[in-house]
Amino acid sequence: MARVAKKPQYEAFNRRRNCFGRFQVHSSSLSNWRRPALPLMLEVGAGSAVVSLQFSLDNPDWQVLAVDRKSDRLNKAAGGAPRNLAFLQTDLDDLAEHIDLTGQVDLLWLAFPDPYPTKRRAKHRLTHPRRLDLYRRLLAPAGRLRLKTDDQGLFAYSCGVFSDDPDFEIVGLREDLAVSGYETLPAEARAITRYEATWLELGLPINYLEVISAGGFDNMEA
Repeated sequence: MARVAKKPQYEAFNRRRNCFGRFQVHSSSLSNWRRPALPLMLEVGAGSAVVSLQFSLDNPDWQVLAVDRKSDRLNKAAGGAPRNLAFLQTDLDDLAEHIDLTGQVDLLWLAFPDPYPTKRRAKHRLTHPRRLDLYRRLLAPAGRLRLKTDDQGLFAYSCGVFSDDPDFEIVGLREDLAVSGYETLPAEARAITRYEATWLELGLPINYLEVISAGGFDNMEA
């Protein structure tokens, strides 16, 4: 099958009214889309947004925002997506330039983030301690963060980081889901990405971590 050229996907993304970012060509805004009275799920590094799609279908009374730095990935999911699902092309560190979600995120998803395995690049990991400062600000009191990864080093590192942080409590931990059971996970966590299916076929273990925020942004200094 021929690979789809990326430029048309970029252009299609920028035209869609459920898609947002620096290069959008419509006048809608994320701030107008967001309804603070509704619970919010945020997926960071969403890629093709398999988790966001599943969650938005299962939870029509939630709003869901899928964020990734590459719009061609997001565009694959954006066409025909349910109305409660929006897409944002940006880096996590630039999220606040597009919308202020302080204390509004009830569920934050990290599905197969880049492990950045070398120590020199550890600061780029989505579970690095400096990221936890951002998650603290985004999460509502008792908000949850869920992680799936095939990288054993990142999983061990993430468990350690969250265990050492008094503002987070590990409430769910599954090693090797093919053995411990996908059926024990929340519905959206059972959604299998294309890469995940490949790793499972190769016999690589997939691990899952869930943590709860002790108080979200209420614990942050003004």
